Amino acid sequence: MRLEDETLNALANPDRLKILHTMSDNQKPFTFTDIQRALKLKKGSVTFHVKSLLKAGLIANIYERKVESNPRVYSYYTLTSYGAFALDMYRQLQQRKKLATQPRQLTVHAVSPT
Repeated sequence: MRLEDETLNALANPDRLKILHTMSDNQKPFTFTDIQRALKLKKGSVTFHVKSLLKAGLIANIYERKVESNPRVYSYYTLTSYGAFALDMYRQLQQRKKLATQPRQLTVHAVSPT
């Protein structure tokens, strides 16, 4: 699948859009747990959505941290510049859609009988 297709596929899902909006609004790296808590999603859903966003290039894994007392590795994710651009384009499309779906004013001209 091409990157453009993966981008559109990623943006088509409401949960993935929420992840992107959350990252954009907070301007900080997020762990899986942060995403899970912020969006109240199940761990499996977060894993699925993060993988899709990574594959589309909309988010990036910026670093990993291992806690000595815990064998787990914590990955931190952030919005990429491409992700910010795609989210901005999505927002613009939504605004234009609102304007485009409003009824147009029609001007009725009286026709004189001849």
